[in-house]
Amino acid sequence: MREGRYIYGIIAAKGNFDPTKIRRDLYTVHYNDIAAVVGKSPITKYEVTKERLLAHEHVLRDVLKDRAIVPMGFGTIADNDDDVKKILKTAYVEFKSALKSIDDKIQVDVRALWDANKIMADILREDEEVRRLKETVAAKPPDESYDDRIELGKKVKLALDEKKDAYIKDIHDVLSEFLDDPQDFRQNKLLDEKMIMNTSFLVPRGNEKAFYDKLDELERKYGERVEFRAAGPLPAYNFAGIELRKMDFEMIDDARKTLGLGEEATMAEIKSAYLDLAHKYHPDKNPGDISAAERFKKIEKAYNTLVEYCEHYPYSFRKTEVGKTVIVADKYG
Repeated sequence: MREGRYIYGIIAAKGNFDPTKIRRDLYTVHYNDIAAVVGKSPITKYEVTKERLLAHEHVLRDVLKDRAIVPMGFGTIADNDDDVKKILKTAYVEFKSALKSIDDKIQVDVRALWDANKIMADILREDEEVRRLKETVAAKPPDESYDDRIELGKKVKLALDEKKDAYIKDIHDVLSEFLDDPQDFRQNKLLDEKMIMNTSFLVPRGNEKAFYDKLDELERKYGERVEFRAAGPLPAYNFAGIELRKMDFEMIDDARKTLGLGEEATMAEIKSAYLDLAHKYHPDKNPGDISAAERFKKIEKAYNTLVEYCEHYPYSFRKTEVGKTVIVADKYG
């Protein structure tokens, strides 16, 4: 199996930084004033396992102790050092912008989980209408309380949503005081019914202790009603995510054949081929023709694929050229 270079992340190439103190096989590949932290690795598609993810994250966290790092996705592998340099050159502007935005900052993930029973008890105590409806439902036989139960469910949901929104606003308002920009946060997916907030904050290093102290204050304020869980310091996964992916030759080759193109084409030729075929197979011109509709979708997909590819390389669809092309996307820009 060929040996490649596993890319952990991108750093500013300044001062003294010795990656071998983190792990003996790590080193840096430089381009101008940025560098990639890499290790030797077989060129393979790694199976995602907990152990491998933790090993990847441990490297990032250890680098973060010294400086900001733009994390690469798990399993990002280049062919060799020259290939790494080409990636740094291709994405230089994006990497520089990302490093600037996270310089001397860390990510802290904060999750808030509430005790629904205690919150419901608060609502019953505070909301007279909900309390009255609950008493009405309890006093009637089930077959006579259907409408009241529906109304009670609506009122309870509204009250819970209002309470949740108020809690989230309070938490964000308090914690945002310690950010350089009040908008330096990202909302993440809620993982279960108890979780009311799952937010990543980009915190200046100098404010880290004050941020955690304020979290402790919030926990005391809400008592047993809300539990807080914080994870950090973390690399700025949610604020400086640069996605790198190499173009797949088979996909490009299929796209250019779909549009009837040769091994080279100008952007004008690509657009012309697309417009001719799209006009021919457009659903409006072929009502009820399922095969034409499917062909039209394939033509659109092929065109979008080639446009994305040709933004990054001069219009050659030969296998040797496609293999050199790296697509760069800022997931949070």
